[in-house]
Amino acid sequence: MAAPVPPTLPAVWTEADFDGMSWHDATVHAIAVEPAAEDPGQLLLDLDYLVAWVPPTGDRTEFGFWIAPTTLVFDQAWDLTVDVALHGMALDLQLDGIRRAEDQPFGRSTWTLEGHSFTLTVTSQGFRQHPRSAPIWSTMQRLDLATRGGISLGQQGWTAAPR
Repeated sequence: MAAPVPPTLPAVWTEADFDGMSWHDATVHAIAVEPAAEDPGQLLLDLDYLVAWVPPTGDRTEFGFWIAPTTLVFDQAWDLTVDVALHGMALDLQLDGIRRAEDQPFGRSTWTLEGHSFTLTVTSQGFRQHPRSAPIWSTMQRLDLATRGGISLGQQGWTAAPR
């Protein structure tokens, strides 16, 4: 059976889209801190963002997934705390979700990225999340590096070509 029609993606998601987004089971491929001369800098994550979970239909017995390789960017990021516990485990970071606490001065928020075996907390004005390709159909909740185009922290969002 062929994969269903892929969902359309925005060129970029921001904190304004937060309430409609879910990072459940998004795989983290890379985390980077980029210092800036005048600002606190950026926190960047390379993710497999699960755009849509597709329930089984017809003769299929398992869920399918539309996944977009994305770069999640927290601008003017500071107060970074990371707690990772992978003792005796594979190096596999998957998010369970992201929480926002709007408790900081100047309209900043504390963002808590809760993973299955890690927690990352950062303070930032907001975020941008750039899909770097069209959604890719998969029967797994993650993409292999070749399929997703390797590891990237690129912030040039993908957009569909006009029809």
